[in-house]
Amino acid sequence: MNMILALMQKHLWNNYAKRINKKFGSSKPHGGFYLNSIDLKKIINVFDTSQNIKIDLSRKKMYENTLLSESALYTLNDNNKYKDGENFLEIVKTFLTINNKFIKSIIKSNYRVVNIRAWEMLPSKKSFGPSDFHKDGLRPAHMKIMIYLSPLNLEYGTLQFLEEPPLVKDAGYVLIFQNSDLTHRAIPGDKYPRKLIELTVQRTFKDFHSAPKTGNCNDRNLKFPALVYLQ
Repeated sequence: MNMILALMQKHLWNNYAKRINKKFGSSKPHGGFYLNSIDLKKIINVFDTSQNIKIDLSRKKMYENTLLSESALYTLNDNNKYKDGENFLEIVKTFLTINNKFIKSIIKSNYRVVNIRAWEMLPSKKSFGPSDFHKDGLRPAHMKIMIYLSPLNLEYGTLQFLEEPPLVKDAGYVLIFQNSDLTHRAIPGDKYPRKLIELTVQRTFKDFHSAPKTGNCNDRNLKFPALVYLQ
């Protein structure tokens, strides 16, 4: 039964991605822009006043979840300070409304945020998980929007694509990229924590940019493509 469900999910996602690409074309591999200073300060305030949580295996019913071992969860919680995505729904809605034009110029279709994650990557931690080169392995038709609240450099930490130098950007840089197609890694800072908000985006036929949703901290994407169209 699990095998049949897995094959059905794979078929539905592959077919959905083909239909999206046929209507809108492919998204850009990556692109970015900067927040203005006022919006950056507002988002940082929400981030800094949000309570830290521990990442675990809890999931919402409509979501696929990353299955991690107890030791992996311990290492992630030791390397990072996580936030509850529910605390960011309103500020993310504002962010998407203000920056929708820029975001769509890279995604090249309508879209909906289906998960919100936020955390501090602590400095000088051993390479593990997201800090090793990897692809995220989300279902087709997904991208990531990374909102960096601290500078991107070797002191604060940054992101690197395979065979490219680490990114060097000022605080407030927003990176949008095909996270399951491009090999990348997060680099911990050697002095300061790296603060960021990560938005998982599903490309859609209908415009949902002002209606973000979120799963739990360890959720990945919705189980089936059609679930994104439910309110």
